[in-house]
Amino acid sequence: MSSNLPDSFEFKRVHLNLRSSSFKKIQTMKFIVSLAFVALLNACGGSSGSPDQTGGQTTGKPITLTDQTGVARYHGQSDCTAFVLDLRNDAAPAYALTNGHCAQNFSDPDTPYAVLRHRATTTDRLVFFYTASTQAAQKTVQVSEITYSSMNQTDLAVLRLNATVGQLRAQGIEPIQIHNSPLVSGSPIQVIGAPSSEFLQQVACQQGPRVDVTEFVWVWSQLQSNDCAEIYPGMSGSPVFDTVSRKAVGVINTTTVGMSETRNCYLGSPCEISAQGTRPRSQTSYAVPIDGLAACFVQGQWAPQAGVCPLPLASGPALLPQGLFSPMHHPSSSRRWQLEGSSSAATEVKFITAGQDRCNTDTGYQTYQSDRLPLLPTQEGVHLACVREGHRLTVHPIEVDNSAPTTAPMVEVAPLDGAARRVSLLFKPPEASGYETATSTTEARCRALPDSAFTPYFRVPLVLDAPVHLCVKVSDRAGNTGPVWAQTIP
Repeated sequence: MSSNLPDSFEFKRVHLNLRSSSFKKIQTMKFIVSLAFVALLNACGGSSGSPDQTGGQTTGKPITLTDQTGVARYHGQSDCTAFVLDLRNDAAPAYALTNGHCAQNFSDPDTPYAVLRHRATTTDRLVFFYTASTQAAQKTVQVSEITYSSMNQTDLAVLRLNATVGQLRAQGIEPIQIHNSPLVSGSPIQVIGAPSSEFLQQVACQQGPRVDVTEFVWVWSQLQSNDCAEIYPGMSGSPVFDTVSRKAVGVINTTTVGMSETRNCYLGSPCEISAQGTRPRSQTSYAVPIDGLAACFVQGQWAPQAGVCPLPLASGPALLPQGLFSPMHHPSSSRRWQLEGSSSAATEVKFITAGQDRCNTDTGYQTYQSDRLPLLPTQEGVHLACVREGHRLTVHPIEVDNSAPTTAPMVEVAPLDGAARRVSLLFKPPEASGYETATSTTEARCRALPDSAFTPYFRVPLVLDAPVHLCVKVSDRAGNTGPVWAQTIP
């Protein structure tokens, strides 16, 4: 979800292969960051104050100086979009909204349960008038505090700016009002945001129904779906407007636009949760609803109260599935949910199949006892560990994948001296997460090779003498291995 990533980084999630009598050990993979991998918009990119106008990345309509001047480029943990709130008090501190994954490090292992409150910052900032026609007039306003940020059930951050609402208005920055009631499915909406290496754009589309969504290690409740197909990296945190009232109804947080072809609910391929299970819905974007958010403020200042403010106000229980970030080998005799971390006498748990029950219902909870946890499911799909203490809730997804990948290996060949060729295999998690290779003289012999003839590929390019057949086995994130592919190297 973040463009502020090093050249390579590690992400781990439990993806279980339950076809065999024992779990395969899932190797921790390093993923090379590319725009395709982080195309989960959540890969908010672009750090320049002067975007490259030749990027040609979007087809959204550029906005002008008079269009929603309260929308800005946000430079935080990631470079995203944010917008200033009109809470009807010009003397109060100005607050802006963006996504939690933009304001906090979404790769931290505590993001499934953490709620951050009142974290001072000297580096975060908003850049207003972020349009092609107003580059010389851009105004930067510092963020003094991340007042609130969470990816637990929601994906929102509230930023307190180093200015009052009145001071912003004096600079021509007009705050944006919140729509205080849910927008009906089918209503026309507009999204304004700044894609990576682009200025602010506006996209017209249509509101869809509210759905629960899971992506990677997160589960979000009742997101607004929409058919906005022009949502790109950098537009995380963009306001969604009701085109009639011109008030904000939501905050864009993820999309399936540009996602890899996969059935999995992986980073960059969010899945809707329904009674039929979990599947990505193509060309669909999602936003965190903000109707009711005004109740978190009193006279224009952040003053949330439990039962009034709709956001989770305290971190959920820090009790995590064992192996969530370090997948482990489990013999068949220990195929049980395993949780580790802190618990108390008030800790309760239940384990459900996503879409068959919800974690925020009271039915099915039992007092947590580490030695009495149920067997892990064998059914393919996403399964949830619901952990609560009173009103504090943490939800952890585990995805069971028993299907072999059908993805063909992605091979790059570069000529060297004479008949030599440099051959590289490209990774595309979760379907193409590992490779094993061998060579042969014919395609038929490739497919007849024993397993012992194959060796793991560790991202070091192969040097082969052409012509030759490269024999490749593809493994997915769960450790399932597909058939042998034969690639001719001319």
